[in-house]
Amino acid sequence: MSRDAAAGAVPDVEDVPPVGRVGIEEEPWIEFVDPEGRLRTPAKVLSAINPCILLVEFEPNVHVDPHSHPFDTLYIPLRGEVDFNDPGEPPLRPGQLRWVKAGHSYGPEVGGPDGAEVLIISMAGEIAIDWTRATLPNGRTSQ
Repeated sequence: MSRDAAAGAVPDVEDVPPVGRVGIEEEPWIEFVDPEGRLRTPAKVLSAINPCILLVEFEPNVHVDPHSHPFDTLYIPLRGEVDFNDPGEPPLRPGQLRWVKAGHSYGPEVGGPDGAEVLIISMAGEIAIDWTRATLPNGRTSQ
């Protein structure tokens, strides 16, 4: 897989193969940095095309500011736990699946005491973080 896609050069839809497969262990860890520089975390880019799939490592007790994503997103924890601080939702653990509709604000995300590894799947485009529109259920914004 081309690392150019991680830098934003995503192939046209016509170039996307109908089936994809990747060896998770063989992919290298990189530093994922959101364009605003507010988040830096180890990640593996498993697919940079639709769907965009990252394996993200949450450091122990890390806090990620409230935010939303521009596309529907799935979360599948492989190790550890992450609390998304969404009202009424307990921390996400292995064996569970979380999905979020585009534009839904939540957070802060908090990594568990032992950290976590989570597959994050964006269903319609690259995994992007929107810090500016994050409005929490209580009306508070992330800014």
